Amino acid sequence: MRKRFVIATAKQGMSRAEFQTYWSERHGPLVAGMPGYWDFTERYIQNHTLDTPAYGVPVSQFDGVMETWLREDHGHKERLFAETPAYMEHVRPDEANFIDPTGCTVMEADTNVIIDGPREGYKMLSFMRRRPDISHEAFVEHYRTIHAGIVLASQQIMSYIPRYVQHYVIPGTQKQFGTTGEGQLPQFDAVKELWFRSLEDIETMFATEDYKTKLNPDEPNFILLGGSTRFMLKEIEITPESARKLA
Repeated sequence: MRKRFVIATAKQGMSRAEFQTYWSERHGPLVAGMPGYWDFTERYIQNHTLDTPAYGVPVSQFDGVMETWLREDHGHKERLFAETPAYMEHVRPDEANFIDPTGCTVMEADTNVIIDGPREGYKMLSFMRRRPDISHEAFVEHYRTIHAGIVLASQQIMSYIPRYVQHYVIPGTQKQFGTTGEGQLPQFDAVKELWFRSLEDIETMFATEDYKTKLNPDEPNFILLGGSTRFMLKEIEITPESARKLA
């Protein structure tokens, strides 16, 4: 299933906590109650950036990442809910209450679940770039087969990762709002989703022999080192019932 990611920052003068509270308690329920929204959307997850660094993952300058699972056979003339009059008249004006539009990046991706475990604990998203000397297709093929194969062949690594999902960014779908500023991001090729039961498991997994001698050495074969944007996140799911909060 195709998925849409939106990386966002709080508007100027709003703290991260204020941004996340407004997003989950006001904006999310507003979207959930929009006529037709769930015709376009299978699932809506808000990923709130944590102020907790973990194993080389500094606290991100971005305040959250939206994930939506897109329905493709919805029967509407618009392809996305963001193209409908309901979005333009009701949702977009509310975004100005908490989002800095120049600090937002949107992209679509195809999803491949490598380890289908529970969505519990700590979530890490890494937005990755390919080496400049290889194609996007070659990057995806290596990531999907060779790199994932190393993970699946290692019980040592898998024991610390209950869930692992690869998302392959669809070329031409990434758009950035605004033309300058710190919020501008490069074009990405994939999004890595890892789940850990605890912060201690993150540290331990990256210190395992299999990670240090097998998985980590494979990364320079296809990834642009230093080119990833990574987040430690907390998931909040927005459901149709969420709209009742604003009733």
